[in-house]
Amino acid sequence: MSAICAQLRKHCAERHLVALLLFGFLSATNASAQKRVTCDDGEVHVQIDLKQIAIQYQGSSLAGTLSGLSFFGSRLTVEPKTLQIAAAATQQWNEFLKGLVTGYNSCAITKSQYNEGLRRIYPRLKEDASDLEKIRKLLLEGRQVNEARLERLLESYLGNLRRFAEVSGQETLLEQISAVVERVVEKGTAKVLSGQEQILNQLESIKRSLARAPLATPAEVKEETSVLRASLLAKVDEAEAAYDQGYALLNRSRFPEAIPYFEQALASVKLPDFYLALASAFYQLPDLHRAENTLREGLDRLAGGDDLKHEASLGNLLGLVLQDKGDLEGALSYTLRALAIDEQVFGPHHPKVAIDANNIGLILKAKGDLEGARSYTQQALEILISVYGLNNPTTKQVAENLARIKQEMK
Repeated sequence: MSAICAQLRKHCAERHLVALLLFGFLSATNASAQKRVTCDDGEVHVQIDLKQIAIQYQGSSLAGTLSGLSFFGSRLTVEPKTLQIAAAATQQWNEFLKGLVTGYNSCAITKSQYNEGLRRIYPRLKEDASDLEKIRKLLLEGRQVNEARLERLLESYLGNLRRFAEVSGQETLLEQISAVVERVVEKGTAKVLSGQEQILNQLESIKRSLARAPLATPAEVKEETSVLRASLLAKVDEAEAAYDQGYALLNRSRFPEAIPYFEQALASVKLPDFYLALASAFYQLPDLHRAENTLREGLDRLAGGDDLKHEASLGNLLGLVLQDKGDLEGALSYTLRALAIDEQVFGPHHPKVAIDANNIGLILKAKGDLEGARSYTQQALEILISVYGLNNPTTKQVAENLARIKQEMK
């Protein structure tokens, strides 16, 4: 009789969970009833409050289970890479959820895709996590577990997470995580899940460095190559195709694979954006020597010309490379030049100017000039707030930089 009662309690609890999830969806929808958007396909989307959805579909319980398995990594024979990717990706759950809601609100995601994410995929993730939690408890008690079943559960969990990332338009983020995990596991610096923090730190470091020296998008490169197209049609097409492939790989943090494509693009056409992309891939490896050589070659080709925009981009990244090599004077010189150019080309309140000013602040901080670092970082923050607002990730990062500088000044 007690077993039957236990089953009934479990059944009721599961029904209650589903009811809560559906209630969260309806509540968020009703709360935004005044905001409606008619999409190009005719669908009417009622704007959804991300904060309300995040409360209902939070990923802390998923992360807790996978993090708990980390303590037993040395006792398990399952593929460590699978464990690492599943755990690190779950830590980014809010980004996947944000992509789903933002995509729905902007009509990039349909109602059908939105419902698939929250009403079908999310419950499967919870179910897999529940089964993984049972295995974790068995391990905690020192009991043997069926590792084949554990591996199947992890594959199922990761597959559902990958599908959620696709639906939410965040598949690139998941591929970035996979690429970082592969490098960490290959180097043997994180054999079990205790390296999860290291993986997330590397992922964040990549995001920050790319934000400090942004590349031209494939669309922007097409504008650059359109001038050359008439006389170099075949080579330009080949270069564009190679750049597109390299750019996609770099965006997924697959830097070694991106390099040959950027080299191919550069061999076809000596375009400044190609120098910048190739140097960026070298910088992320990191291979600072080849990154510096590539940037100096690109700047030499611009010498005496009037392409100030690309001179600033190449000089800004060279400043980062020299900073990492310990040449702070050289780094400051190139970054100050980039700032002067970008202020001239784009005006004093452009995001590019903010990037340059923030980079100068970091260099001055490394030199011990905290007052100078504070001044430039404050300039960067004011520009970003005026352009993007307070909640933009780049704005928040620069605000953190400024807070650290002020703390050191005390």
